[in-house]
This record gives sequence, structure tokens and C-alpha cells, in this order.
Amino acid sequence: LIQKSEGQKSLYYLAYGSNLSASTFKGRRGIKPLSATNVLCPGQVLVFDLDGIPYWEPCFANIREYISELEQLVVSGSGEVWKNALIGVVYEVTEEDYAKIIKTEGGGARYKDVEVDCYVLPKADGQGISGPVTTIKAHTLCAPPNKANPTSISQPSPRYLGLLVNGAKENSLPQAYINYLFSLHEYCRTTWSQKVGAFLFLAQWILPIAAFLRFKDLFSDKKTGESPGWIQKMEGGMWAAIWFTYRRMYMPFWGDGQ
Repeated sequence: LIQKSEGQKSLYYLAYGSNLSASTFKGRRGIKPLSATNVLCPGQVLVFDLDGIPYWEPCFANIREYISELEQLVVSGSGEVWKNALIGVVYEVTEEDYAKIIKTEGGGARYKDVEVDCYVLPKADGQGISGPVTTIKAHTLCAPPNKANPTSISQPSPRYLGLLVNGAKENSLPQAYINYLFSLHEYCRTTWSQKVGAFLFLAQWILPIAAFLRFKDLFSDKKTGESPGWIQKMEGGMWAAIWFTYRRMYMPFWGDGQ
């Protein structure tokens, strides 16, 4: 953790996915948090309904609101259910670093900035909150239903799920939550046809995706990290084409890639 310079503005950011991991948040994204606080977020649950790249990174983490106890039982693609609210880490970050988070999380093309209420976990095991509760209003990133796939049955890759599990351990999140993350099924290619399909699919799409992301960086707003609207529409079209290709050309012949 670092100290804030005099006059430097900061805000609270809730991490719940791969940004729980120091290797991603501080390493690859280069974020230098000013503080970190473990929190519980009533009214929010962790889901994996943001489509990724079939056969490689099938899906990414997202959050959804729940209204009642029944809606709280959100089923993941692998069938397990975590019956309690979202748990994550609230980082205090500078406005410059938050713009960097926005940029490296898609520049607004898929995730949107929202504010959520977070309750500080008072003890390491996080098994309950008693007495006065400290509340933090934090920004976080959520892919709305029109950007995500609420009916998705995709499973996260071993690499991606590993980031969540390791990040939860690094931040000493409640053991029950770590156990839940660890219990989730990960996507694995188990047949030769899936492995061949993955090779062909990635050969077709990896270079275009990488080229587009480099092109997209040229137009990111340096102050907010967001991409212009026309770039966001182009990216939406790219993801639609990726999944259309998978569902029509690859899945029927080479097997499940999600």
C-alpha cells in the first residue's frame, strides 16, 4: 500500500473477480492501492455470465442483484450455489488508477461503472457481523444483462478461477467463501475433438482480437479510461461474431468450448 500525495483525489473500488489477485491488480494492471478492506455486499451475488473466448477463457466474473431469498440462490454454470452475499475487497485508489482499471477492463464496452453498498467485515473469518457496522459506498464494474449472458452455463478457465481463489486467500477472505470458489468446476478440454477445435478456433480469432485491442488503446480517454462509443460498438460486434462462429461452426463439430 502507498500513501496518497497531497491534493490527490481518490475513490473506493470493489474488486470481486481477477482483481482480487495481486498478480493481476498490482502486477498486470499496475494499480497501487492506498488501502484494502474486506467487505460483504448485501444485494449482490457473484456470477460467471460475461462471455469470454470459447475453448480458452469461456467466461468472466460479474455481479447480479438479488431481491429475495429465492433469488439469492444463484446457480453457477457448474451447479454449485453460494447462499450468501458477494464478498470482495474494497481498494482505495487514485482517480488516475481507477481510469487505468476502466481501460484495462474493456474501456466501458462491456462492464459499466456502478456504485454498491459494502459492509466492512470485522474479523478475519467473516462469519458474521455484530454491533455497529461500517458501510462503504464503492464503485465497481458490472456487465448489465444486455452486455452479459444471464442464461450462460459457461465455466471459468482453470487460470481465471485460480486468480479468484488465490486472491481470496491473499486477502484472507472468509474460509467458507474460499471453499465455495475452490469448489466451482472449471472448464477443461477432455476430448481430442475439443482440443482440435480449440486449436482451430484460437488460430482464427486470437490475432484479430489482439490487433483490435491494440487499436482500441489508441482511442482510450486518458482521463476516464473509457473508449469512444463507436469503438465500443465495434467491440460488441466482435464478441457477437466470436460467439456466432463458435455456436454455428465449431460447437456442432468439435464439441463444447464453454
